[in-house]
Amino acid sequence: MVLLRAIQLEPNVLLLDEPTAALDDETTHLIEQLVRGWCDDRDAERADALAGQTKVPRRYLNKVLKDLVQSGLVTSRPGPGGGYSLSRSPDEITILDVVNAVGPLERIRHCPLGLPSHTELCPLHRELDRAYAATEEAFAGVTLGQILRSKDRIVPLCEVELE
Repeated sequence: MVLLRAIQLEPNVLLLDEPTAALDDETTHLIEQLVRGWCDDRDAERADALAGQTKVPRRYLNKVLKDLVQSGLVTSRPGPGGGYSLSRSPDEITILDVVNAVGPLERIRHCPLGLPSHTELCPLHRELDRAYAATEEAFAGVTLGQILRSKDRIVPLCEVELE
């Protein structure tokens, strides 16, 4: 009962040594797994909430979330208390990871027009490819964690009250 009351308070830290001291190892392990699952579920965001926060249309958001889940960047948990959450630390996920999961940047490797005489990239497509390369490099150098810790007064994808 004490454990259930503690969980209701949604603590940042929950010590299980006292509540499980009189239990056998198997039951202690089961309770630890249940608490770990509860902690994981607390961080999950429902698609409706994400759509509201980001102002992204729900139908498009569903497609993006599906792509992010398939790429392994996001996990999905169905049912009550379920939702979507990052599968890794925000410091381990780059903007390029997200872009590549949803709609990869496609570098120009050969003439997009299929012209037989263009055995290598023409000056125009070479410059466009350099721009794509610079974009990839820039996106690969910024993590979601860096963006989340930004001190900018404008929050990405969210409406906030400006002073």
